[in-house]
Amino acid sequence: MAGQAGARGLWRRLWRHRRARVSLGVLVVLAAACAVGPALARAFGIDPAAMDLLARLEGPSLAHPLGTDELGRDLLLRLLDAGRVSLAVGVGGALLAAAFGTLFGVLAGWFGGRLDALVMRLTDAVLALPLLPLLLVLAAVDLDKLGLGGLAGDEALWSALRIVVIVALFGWTTTARLARAATLSVREREYVLAARALGARTPRILLRHVLPNVASPLVVAATLSVGQVVLAESVLSFLGLGIQPPLASWGTMLTGAQERLFDAPMLALWPGLLIFLTVLCFNLLGDGLQEALDPRGAHALRRAQ
Repeated sequence: MAGQAGARGLWRRLWRHRRARVSLGVLVVLAAACAVGPALARAFGIDPAAMDLLARLEGPSLAHPLGTDELGRDLLLRLLDAGRVSLAVGVGGALLAAAFGTLFGVLAGWFGGRLDALVMRLTDAVLALPLLPLLLVLAAVDLDKLGLGGLAGDEALWSALRIVVIVALFGWTTTARLARAATLSVREREYVLAARALGARTPRILLRHVLPNVASPLVVAATLSVGQVVLAESVLSFLGLGIQPPLASWGTMLTGAQERLFDAPMLALWPGLLIFLTVLCFNLLGDGLQEALDPRGAHALRRAQ
């Protein structure tokens, strides 16, 4: 009951944050539209991947509400297909990075000593690396030349999974620092000391007492990182190193539209607008979550400003 009351209080505080409320609504509508994209395609009898060179660059119509692209494909359905990939990569990369960061940070903060020093030095080393050039190099690695081509399987699917893995391997540092700092504070609290005195094992203490009480900043960090991952995937796909055909993402759509900026600017406008809107909404939602999870800290920050 206490957990349900806490969840209701969190939801009420989040709902009072107008920008977060609007952002959450936009993200829900966008995700729902992308999810029903295949159903819409079947209902209208349109294959979003089918090319029709006789219908290239058509304007909006009843048959194609946003027109067609440079290969005659329905632009609206293609945006929805690409959105599923972009959002899946963004959420998947953010969650995997958060999982790595939480694991390393909690263990470092709880055990301390050499493990803490090792994790923090590893974190410093990763933070010292230039992220975008590193992502470009790793995304361009050819597994066939490394003798690992059998691991890739479907090249298009692997191109999406590869971005998720790369982002997770180098995007966990912020979460790790937050988790370590919160764990250092929580491990000296009375309820943790009482659990130790009663003979509770370390895994039980970490799962039942530490993780629930350090989750707030980690949830906020994960929410904010979704937009960053979506942006990173878009950059890599725009440069031809991200999502590979037949899969599409908003970044690959921008790549195909760069040669049509003057005669068909809408081909670049719509995916660019959706990328901007997604990143903005996740950032605003993260701000609202931060205030909802820690209202006293948020109010103190506003007074200090």
